[in-house]
Amino acid sequence: MFEHTSGTFQAANSKDRIYFQTSFSLPRKQIRSEQLHLVLLHGLFENHHHYTAFRNYLMQKIPCSLLITMIDLRGHGQSSGPRGYIKNLDEYALDLIFFLNNFEKIFKKHQIPLHCFSEFPLQTLLMGHGLGANISLQSVSDLKTMISTSISGVILANPLLCFRDNFITALLKKCLSSMAFNLPHPLAYLQISRDFLFAKRTTHFDALAINAVNLSLLTQLFSISRNSTRQLYDLKFTNAFSKLFLLAGKDQYVDNYYAKKILAPKQRLNDNTLFYYPEKQHEFLQLHGKESVYNDLFLWLQKKFILSGQFKSTNQLLKKNLSSVKAGNS
Repeated sequence: MFEHTSGTFQAANSKDRIYFQTSFSLPRKQIRSEQLHLVLLHGLFENHHHYTAFRNYLMQKIPCSLLITMIDLRGHGQSSGPRGYIKNLDEYALDLIFFLNNFEKIFKKHQIPLHCFSEFPLQTLLMGHGLGANISLQSVSDLKTMISTSISGVILANPLLCFRDNFITALLKKCLSSMAFNLPHPLAYLQISRDFLFAKRTTHFDALAINAVNLSLLTQLFSISRNSTRQLYDLKFTNAFSKLFLLAGKDQYVDNYYAKKILAPKQRLNDNTLFYYPEKQHEFLQLHGKESVYNDLFLWLQKKFILSGQFKSTNQLLKKNLSSVKAGNS
């Protein structure tokens, strides 16, 4: 049995409020192992509700050792802010970093228990899907000096590393076809507009729907995709990060060639792992067959953190007991 507690915290550099939901098991049993805190970021045009099935799966598999926090990006889901507009994608990363640096205070304010067994540290893992993966990657690479919390691992699910040519073609066709109408004009569920003032005013439509996207956001997506390719390469080959798990699937507009190239089996170092699902679409954490992906993630967590953490914690207890015995004998 597990419980969910939700709340908000102030965005890093604005008056917007960022929504989060943290899940933890009940009753809070005392266990002799490290605690894992998985911080999950959704993709573009999504919100935390898209990942409740994944959250429930992990909470049932790892009930007492795991806390999961799902965050709605600024302007998404139940977070405030203009829908489909952001001046700079760094703002998403700064919101995440603010939470990572202050989550203990935020949890205390909302009466969220941090530890089952306080003798052992809380290990923080970042996980993101799509744009959320790019933001997580940016936070532990280019902006890592801003994070005061130790990050024990990163899980990246289909980050935007390279857009296919057909994405540009499809986007141009939609833009050109809309010229026959008054602008801004709905393009499927997107809306291309250069009117930044209009974008800033559209702050509170449907709380969980993205009805429009500003052209500046698309420009930012291309920029962050190029940077993420370099960041992933740097993390891989500079041994800057010990536990990296990347999942890549098939997508109509995103090319995962770089992901496969960077984390090719013959080039794996340390605990870096690549799982490639050529038969699965971009949203493989939500579509049919998602349970197999969930299981792969669970097995990786179990191998890299749960089992190794229990072994390490047992050794810590033994050392502590031996120290007590020696002190008593002396």
